[in-house]
Amino acid sequence: MGSADLRVPFESMDEVRRRVLDATVRCAMEYSLQRTTVEEISIESGVSRATIYRHFPAGREAIVGATVADQVDAFLIALAEDVSEATSTQELLVTGLMAAHRRLKSHQLFARVMAVEPELVLPSLTTESNRVVGVIGRFMAPFVSADEPETPEVQILAQCDHLARLFLSHVESPGSWDLTSPDDVRELVETQFLIR
Repeated sequence: MGSADLRVPFESMDEVRRRVLDATVRCAMEYSLQRTTVEEISIESGVSRATIYRHFPAGREAIVGATVADQVDAFLIALAEDVSEATSTQELLVTGLMAAHRRLKSHQLFARVMAVEPELVLPSLTTESNRVVGVIGRFMAPFVSADEPETPEVQILAQCDHLARLFLSHVESPGSWDLTSPDDVRELVETQFLIR
């Protein structure tokens, strides 16, 4: 039994999972996701292959999916911090679009994977995008509700879902809009998002 095996019983499931996901990111940056094997992740993380398979029975594909989900979670947490001082739906959208665009452009792993092997992560990203729409929509709900206090909750939720989908669509593909320009983003929000 190797030293990694001796350590694992004393670590929580979350700690082992964290080590595996972090090691997967490092391996993907050094080699590529396509070339990263469970063996390499095991060596990089110090977690035995047997333990990795106990946590991820489907192997490499499950690890890739979990790594994508983890990176998306980190992105959303950082984005929530970026917009924490917003006081209106408009301010939330303007600040959020600029911050999300900036973070996506500077995300090294995402940029590398999408340039070299998008087919490996696109299925996971498609699944994650549905979850992201829900998270962003729920985050927007108090702002939209405060701006429109007479609107029924069911309409608020539908509106937030629509705004979240628009948000994600523009972050991924801004078209001719310059998401680094506050003036451009404000105009985008006023003319495409907050149409009365």
